[in-house]
Amino acid sequence: MTERRVMTDLLLPEGTRLVHIGPHKTGSTALQGAFDNAREAVLAQGVRYAGRTRHESVAVRWVTERVLPQQDSVAAEKRWRALVEEMTTSSEPRLVVSSEFFSDAKEQHVEAIARDLGRDKLTVAITLRPLAKILPSQWQQYLQRGLTQSYDEWLDKTFNGTSPTPSFWQRHRHDALVRRWGDVVGYDNVVVIMLDGSDYGFLPRTFEQLLGLRPDTLELLDDLQNRSLTFHEAEMLRAFNVQYKSEKLAMPLYDRLVNTRAGHYLKHRRPERDERKIETPAWGVEAAQRVGAEMADAIVASGARVIGDPATLALGARPRAEDLGPVQLDPELSARLAVGLVLAGQEVQDIEVRAARRTAARGVRPRSSRELIGAARRRLLPDWVSRRR
Repeated sequence: MTERRVMTDLLLPEGTRLVHIGPHKTGSTALQGAFDNAREAVLAQGVRYAGRTRHESVAVRWVTERVLPQQDSVAAEKRWRALVEEMTTSSEPRLVVSSEFFSDAKEQHVEAIARDLGRDKLTVAITLRPLAKILPSQWQQYLQRGLTQSYDEWLDKTFNGTSPTPSFWQRHRHDALVRRWGDVVGYDNVVVIMLDGSDYGFLPRTFEQLLGLRPDTLELLDDLQNRSLTFHEAEMLRAFNVQYKSEKLAMPLYDRLVNTRAGHYLKHRRPERDERKIETPAWGVEAAQRVGAEMADAIVASGARVIGDPATLALGARPRAEDLGPVQLDPELSARLAVGLVLAGQEVQDIEVRAARRTAARGVRPRSSRELIGAARRRLLPDWVSRRR
């Protein structure tokens, strides 16, 4: 079984370009928010947090060939090139960039990233949580991308090799993730951080020590936008997904309406303490523990630098009670989702109005309502009207 390895001297040498690659649901969003909020403070201490925004997801999606349909690929490439220039020409002693989408990188993408950012100066940081605790978070995240399988159905397919979401194991077969990056940058340049669920400050303190920042420079903030859905919120969204797909509506439209609009609006509410969480059945917890133990052993054997206790990867989670009864959806939740969809539709209308005003100001022939609606829709989602799956 794994042995605990404690690193007492964490400070990375000057000239290091630290690439935090997530993966998803391992504190990445909270860490990015902490760096973004402390940009000036970390810069004053000789650390540059690269990028124009909290999270340069568009740039990283381009280099990993996962640009979304509604995104401009040319603009995304420019964002990546700008990020590369900042990481390779800035003069600060240490630089850091963070994106959980780096964990989607396949071997050829890792090679390209290392080449662009300067392989000889790279250190890769990977933050890991117990697999059993990642499962419910990832299922509800996939629901926000249109998944229709129930939690139990998704678990069964995920562990039995027919997963409807193959990106899950690309991200969360953590020993393979370490291997993909270690083979390119060298295992001595891979730092694996085993998160301690009982110590909320472990994550920011570790990065402060890696980068030579003063204690409490990085502060994790409570972000409702990044909270997980409750079980009833998830089931309500799943029911919507089933109906949406039965109508054969386009998925780019879904992403605009639900993922970037209505889903965020739904999360603005703060759930009550007694609201039911997404809980894993006992067999799923046991399967996750077995895989977690395998991954921990392989990571230790790889020679990567480990901070924290690798055995945490094999920890379980409270299993679900077997007899839960029928799902009773709260009408208030359904109403909140509906309002979020209305607000997304309002954005289309606002674009139509602005387009009409610009046309009138230029003295150009006013276009018909049908023309304006078509223009607004094309601006939001290319071909979303005509393309159906």
